[in-house]
Amino acid sequence: MYNYHEEKENLLDFLTEEYTLFKRQQDLYGKYLEMAIPLSDCVGEMTRHAGSYTAIRMMQVASERAGVDEGFQLNDDDNQFVVEMHNSLVDFVSDTVIPDTDDALNNFADPDQLVSILDDLFQNALQTALKPFQSDDEAQAE
Repeated sequence: MYNYHEEKENLLDFLTEEYTLFKRQQDLYGKYLEMAIPLSDCVGEMTRHAGSYTAIRMMQVASERAGVDEGFQLNDDDNQFVVEMHNSLVDFVSDTVIPDTDDALNNFADPDQLVSILDDLFQNALQTALKPFQSDDEAQAE
């Protein structure tokens, strides 16, 4: 079972550190290329990492549920966890990253495009991290 409040706090701490790393990368690009990284690059990297983080955490919880020597299956709690983590990511990007980004670096056509990219990248990262642990039946269902 997930403690959503604690899980969200952990993800937000993780995203804050990810964003700090991105700002450091931004400084390096500015120093060596005299060019800033666009917002889409930041959002893309953070989203991929958030999806992987979510998948790894789900595997930890599912493994604890199943026991040490048994396989595990994801359930409705895991699905809800994915929704909560995705929503936390969207909130972090909307409340922290975008307001902190120079408008000139915002290369999204509109907010719907941003959300669509967040959705796609998060889902892709989640599925990529979980793929090795899926049964053949689950993999074919995709």
